[in-house]
Amino acid sequence: MVESLHEGSGSEPLVAASEVGSCAQSSTSAETCSPHLSDEKESGSSQTIKAVPDWREEHQRKCEVFNNWCRENGVRVPKLEYPAYFAGGLVGVKATEPIEHREAFLSVPYKMMMTVDGAQRHPVLGRVIAENPQLFSEDQKGDWEQLTLALYLIFEHQLGEESFWKPYIDLMPDVKFFCFWSEPEILATQDTNLFQHAREYKKELQQEWMELVHCLAKYPEIFKIESMRPELFFKFYAQVCTRCFGWGLPSTAMIPMADNLNHSDVTIVQEIVTKAIHINAERKSPYFTKTKFMNDYSICFDDADWQGDHVKTVNVKGRFNQLNFEANKKFTSIQKIKESLDLGVQLWDVPCIREFYTEDNDTEEESSDEEEAKEQAKTLDMLSSMLTDRKATLRDLKKGFVFFMDSEKKDIKRHIAV
Repeated sequence: MVESLHEGSGSEPLVAASEVGSCAQSSTSAETCSPHLSDEKESGSSQTIKAVPDWREEHQRKCEVFNNWCRENGVRVPKLEYPAYFAGGLVGVKATEPIEHREAFLSVPYKMMMTVDGAQRHPVLGRVIAENPQLFSEDQKGDWEQLTLALYLIFEHQLGEESFWKPYIDLMPDVKFFCFWSEPEILATQDTNLFQHAREYKKELQQEWMELVHCLAKYPEIFKIESMRPELFFKFYAQVCTRCFGWGLPSTAMIPMADNLNHSDVTIVQEIVTKAIHINAERKSPYFTKTKFMNDYSICFDDADWQGDHVKTVNVKGRFNQLNFEANKKFTSIQKIKESLDLGVQLWDVPCIREFYTEDNDTEEESSDEEEAKEQAKTLDMLSSMLTDRKATLRDLKKGFVFFMDSEKKDIKRHIAV
């Protein structure tokens, strides 16, 4: 699978899917913008305040270029709106209509992912990375992935209009690490440990910059002198540290549009979808994970790819049962659980509709029957050693747990009464 994930293929999109239903108009903060004011002095000591052009107008222009670039290169976000402006100068993304449970709501082709392995294979940067393992190798540098992506951004930034990534880079806000705040500002936190940590981290960042600029200076034919500025490095290093994706992906990456959604109060998962394998659901392939098996990834495909074919429809739309989910929402609501507990129903006995699915690659996640039997036997032996008149049975496992829970409830009620 990983071998098929190559830059420019455009056929293996990264998709983000909601693990819980999301209401329309929900927002996630991606950046903060604020209006700037300039002082214009006049005669004497008097002065007037003149507002510079509205920051939103310039930001919207950049966003329009960015959105067009994303659309032209296969990014799909049918239920989202970017940019969305919120109180306090916050800029983020909002849903324009409800996002269903297990529905993929964002699809980004692999060619639109700025990856570490892409940098390593880059026709220009590949040599720089290979010749400097002290900065860009896992066994010699703890933050080698962040430095690799920062290097990638610095290189693309200096290309200007010639860079494929220009619309993305232009939209990155200026940020400042906390450790670069002024000393009075940091001390205002009244946290001595935080102040000490900030001083130490500032030294680390400055050391990182000294090592990187020494590397860049060895390649004057690649890196312009104006690219060797510490503020440029700190900006892009901060972007990487706050925006990059890594868990569940074959390579740590910067992902346009997806990183506008990196602040969330619901569970979101990222998956690499290989379209040819996914739509045909090769049963012996280790490709399918539990998430891929269940989720609706129709956003990644054209309707003509699967509509009218039952097998492909199930593979694309997923095996998740929406009707069961809606029924279970009624059973598992806080109010319903409270009502059940008040009636004496144990939490694990609250009614629900169960679903059973099979997958080809569950061996790593689920224990085999033999292992479960051994674990069960071990537990029963332990319980038997605590009994004097007989051997423990499977019923004792449940009875013991119920007894424990009843005892806890009694203790809580006694404590409340006191």
